Amino acid sequence: MKVIRRKARSKSFEDSASSIVKTGLEAILVDLGFHVVDFSFEKILADPDFRRLILESYANTDVGRILMEAPDLFVMHKKKEPTEGVFFIKIIALSRGAKDKTARLTSEATRVFDHYYPNDRIAVIAITGDEMSPLRANWLGKRSELPLSKMKSFEEFIKTDLQIEPNHEFLATFNKELVKMYRPEQRC
Repeated sequence: MKVIRRKARSKSFEDSASSIVKTGLEAILVDLGFHVVDFSFEKILADPDFRRLILESYANTDVGRILMEAPDLFVMHKKKEPTEGVFFIKIIALSRGAKDKTARLTSEATRVFDHYYPNDRIAVIAITGDEMSPLRANWLGKRSELPLSKMKSFEEFIKTDLQIEPNHEFLATFNKELVKMYRPEQRC
């Protein structure tokens, strides 16, 4: 049996982008009346010794997989029915200059989501860096790949899928900052 281990690595651009977007998404969703909790492995298990134990000894167990591949955010809206107002978010950052315009889950994340999470309640948020739509969103469903061309802008996703009028000014400001992050030459 192959042991799955997460290696300690330096923080990549994609990791930094995801972290910034996670904070921004939380602010945007809270502004819309949602409660948002960081649901990532590092936040679920804040104790580094306990995380290391999971990684070293329990990575190949169901519990280990569920924890290690947890979505990034858990979201709920107290005024909406649970079938509409409760969901998870998985953030996928495309690398700068990515030629392939597809948001992809790892095979392990796909297996975990298929078995342990409600796929129809996992929103995939792709960070693209595209000037017109730096954030794309769609429900995961039973897919492991989401072509960006078939995903909605995050603003449209809020409006049509979450059925809430987005804060257009807040989103426009956030989108501009994301574009700058992907295109450092525009920071001047």
